[in-house]
Amino acid sequence: MSNQRPARGAAPRRPSPLPFLIGAVILILAALLGFFLMGPAQFFRSYLLGWLYWTGIGIGGLGLTALHLLTGGQWGMVTRRIFEAASRTLPLMGLLFIPLFFGLASIYSWADPAKVAGDALLQHKEPYLNVPFFIGRTILYFLVWTFIAYRFSQFSVQIEEGAPYEEVRRIKLFAAVSMVLLVITVTFAGIDWLMTLEPHWFSSIFGGIIIMSFVLAAWAFGILTVLRQRATEAFRHVVGAPIFSDLGSLLMAFVMIWSYVQLSQLLIIWSANIPEEATWYLHRMKGGWQWIGWSLLVLHFAVPFVTMMSQTVRSNPRWLRLVALLIMVMYFVHLVWQIVPTWHESITLSPLDLLITIGMGALWIGLFLWQYGQAKLIPPVAIPELRQRIEHAH
Repeated sequence: MSNQRPARGAAPRRPSPLPFLIGAVILILAALLGFFLMGPAQFFRSYLLGWLYWTGIGIGGLGLTALHLLTGGQWGMVTRRIFEAASRTLPLMGLLFIPLFFGLASIYSWADPAKVAGDALLQHKEPYLNVPFFIGRTILYFLVWTFIAYRFSQFSVQIEEGAPYEEVRRIKLFAAVSMVLLVITVTFAGIDWLMTLEPHWFSSIFGGIIIMSFVLAAWAFGILTVLRQRATEAFRHVVGAPIFSDLGSLLMAFVMIWSYVQLSQLLIIWSANIPEEATWYLHRMKGGWQWIGWSLLVLHFAVPFVTMMSQTVRSNPRWLRLVALLIMVMYFVHLVWQIVPTWHESITLSPLDLLITIGMGALWIGLFLWQYGQAKLIPPVAIPELRQRIEHAH
């Protein structure tokens, strides 16, 4: 993949139709299986799972873009285009949420008038948990995220082209305000899309768990993309052991933060011993779901953390690839553990869960690759510094 932006006046690079065709065929097949064999409810529930998996990576990419605009660092010089492209998939994911509007009653008990009529707590929460307000909030989230994503992409080019100091200060101020908006909107989105699956349950730290899940998944995806690109002309002379070490160190840091917020929620709920809060965990500590919980502890925290503690391992692209792949798999497992026990007491995985996630992924990756090829993959101003760091390492 070339490190050159398309020439001015040239026709913009067109997306390859193949991923979109594959994704559309898979989703149509999943819809047919769902509506005619497994039932519409299963289709909508699996659709939510697959949609959240890829939407989370886009949201996480947006947060990491804001983080780099605020803090700088060489890690962002090789990953910024990746996260910018990932964040620009959010308009597509907003459109792909529309089918769920027609199946909300199959997913959320508060969207079913019959269940609301027989539940005093749902009636009490109805001013917030109602279908029109839920749809309006979701539209607002995607409008905010899309605006921020495209402004970040514009600012990135301005900085690379030598924006004056005052302009850079304005950009950093916008990034700081955007970071606050992202924390607020992603917290509310996580509550709307996930926590209200069981509307009798609540957690004050749940938003932090969702944010870190998305950031960690986006970071793992960014690492895999860098490793996939490292043999290309754009990356060959600027990516080496020092950058790999940075990527591995931040991966370990994000794993630690993800684990911290997970453990904090568990300890707070466990020590308080309030039935309304503890019920969520009780559903996930029986019927085989407890083994999924233990796998998250071992494979989503312990293995990546211990592996990345070694400087030698962090600098090794093979180990980085394995750990990043593990994180991507466990991100899916974590979503399953959060979502599916809402309807199934014993461990269950529908074929539609995997089929829709794959189909959604084909659409997402098709758009990502198109967006990723729209600008220089490595900022030209960063290339001398990155090359010098490689030379010093040798």
